[in-house]
Amino acid sequence: MGSLKDYWSLLGLASGASEKEIHTAYRKQSLAVHPDRYRGADPEGAKQRFLDLTEAKETLCDEKARRAWEKARAAAAAAAAARAAHAAARAAQGEGRRRLREALEAREGAAARGEEELRREEEEAAAALRREMERLRREGRLEARGEKRRREGEGALPEGWREAEAGGRVYYYHAATRATQWERPEAAAAEGAAAAAVEAQESVTLRRLRQAAERQRLVRQMEEEGGGEARRGEAGGGEAEGGETEA
Repeated sequence: MGSLKDYWSLLGLASGASEKEIHTAYRKQSLAVHPDRYRGADPEGAKQRFLDLTEAKETLCDEKARRAWEKARAAAAAAAAARAAHAAARAAQGEGRRRLREALEAREGAAARGEEELRREEEEAAAALRREMERLRREGRLEARGEKRRREGEGALPEGWREAEAGGRVYYYHAATRATQWERPEAAAAEGAAAAAVEAQESVTLRRLRQAAERQRLVRQMEEEGGGEARRGEAGGGEAEGGETEA
C-alpha cells in the first residue's frame, strides 16, 4: 500500500485537534482553492488541493472513517518499522558492529515471523479505509460543490418514487404500488409503470369484490331455499293434524 495522506498536516493541525478546530482550518484553507473562487494559474492543482482538504475534513469528522484511517496509519507504520529494521540489519557491517548486528538480526527474525501478520493487518486496514472513503463518496461528501450541483441537476424523482440502497447499490421503489427497479425512473416511464401497477391492483380489488358479492348472493339463495322448505314442512304437518281430527 502507498503512503497514506497525513490529514492533520493537510489541515495544518496537531494530531487530536477538536472537530471545531478541524472545521475552522478547513474553511480557512479551502476558500483559497475553492473551484468556484480560484482565479490562479493552476486550477487543476487548486481543485486537487480542495478535494484533499475536503477528504481530510470529512474523514476526521466521521467517527468510522477516522478509526479506519488511524488503524491503517498504525498498520502502515508498523510495517514500515519492520522494513526499516530489516534494512538496518542488512546495512550493519564490520566486526566493530557485530553485537549491534546480532541484536538487529534478532529483531529482524522477530519481524520476519510477524511480517505476514503485519501485511495482512495492513491490507485489512487499507480495505476498511477504502470502504469508508467509498461511503463518503456515495454520500457526496467528497465532491466539489460545483460537481455536486451538476450531479444533482438530474432533477427530482417522479411523483411517488423513492430512492433506497441495498448491498451498496441504489434502487428505486414506488411508495404506493411497491414496484421496484434498479434504473432511475424517467417521468413518462415512471408514470406509465405506476399507472399499470395501479390498474393491476384495482383489477385485483374488483375481482375480490365480485367474488365477495357472488358469495353473498349464494348465501342469500341458500337461506331463501331453506326457508321455503321449512314453510312447506309446517304446512304439511298442519294438514296431517286436520285429517286426524276429522277422523
